[in-house]
Amino acid sequence: MVEARRSQDPCAGPRQRFCRTARRGEEAIRCLAGHIGELTSPCLKKLLWSPAWTFPCKPDARRFCRDAKPEAIIPCLDDAQERLSPECREHVQRARGDAAVNAACSNDANTLCKKELTTGVRDCLRKAGEKVSLPCRLKLRRYSPGT
Repeated sequence: MVEARRSQDPCAGPRQRFCRTARRGEEAIRCLAGHIGELTSPCLKKLLWSPAWTFPCKPDARRFCRDAKPEAIIPCLDDAQERLSPECREHVQRARGDAAVNAACSNDANTLCKKELTTGVRDCLRKAGEKVSLPCRLKLRRYSPGT
C-alpha cells in the first residue's frame, strides 16, 4: 500500500534524491523548493499549484506562465524578468545557476562525489579542486557563493 502511494507521488523520486533527511510536509516542500531547477516536470507541477508551497514565484508563474508546461516555467519566468517581483527574480537567477552547475558538473559529481549525491555535492566538488573539470569549476565559481 505504501509502495503504491509512493509510486503515485510525482515528487517521491526528487524527495528521495534531494531531501532524504527532510520530514514530509512543509519541511520537504521547502527542501524541494531549493532544487526547483532540478525537479521533474510532474513534481514541479504538483508543487506549483499546492497551497502549502510558498514558492516566491507562485503569483508570477500564475500570472505570466499559466499555460506553460512545468519544465518551461523557469524559462518562461526568465523571459518575464522585468515584470517579476524582486523575490521571484532572485529565485529564477538562482535556479538558472543551479541548472548550469548541474549540467556542467554531473559527470564530476558522479565520479568524485558519489557519497554526497544527496547532500553536499557542491562542497565536495570545491574540495576536489583541480580534479574537477574546467567547465564545472567555472560554473561553480560563477554560481556558487563563497567560491
